[in-house]
Amino acid sequence: HYPIVINNEVVSDKIIAAAQKIVGKENIFPRARGMGGEDFSYFANEKPGCMFELGVRNDELGYTVGVHNGSFMLDENALEIGVNIFVQFILDNMNGIEFLT
Repeated sequence: HYPIVINNEVVSDKIIAAAQKIVGKENIFPRARGMGGEDFSYFANEKPGCMFELGVRNDELGYTVGVHNGSFMLDENALEIGVNIFVQFILDNMNGIEFLT
């Protein structure tokens, strides 16, 4: 019974720009809309936001099982990438984000 997640277009564009600086445009993969529930929707209903997924799979290490599975393992190197994306987003938007209303 979660509300739907609606990514703010301005924030989405800015997080994509930050991610492109970190991992390159060729490593950004838009995801199709889905019907899954997510509690992030409560935050996005209060403040403009953007939910994105960070790839944590590593075939070479055998980390191929998806989340919500007892055998899930993540490539911890991906955590540094995620942090760097957030830091880049902050640096790019230190003076705030102007929203169109």
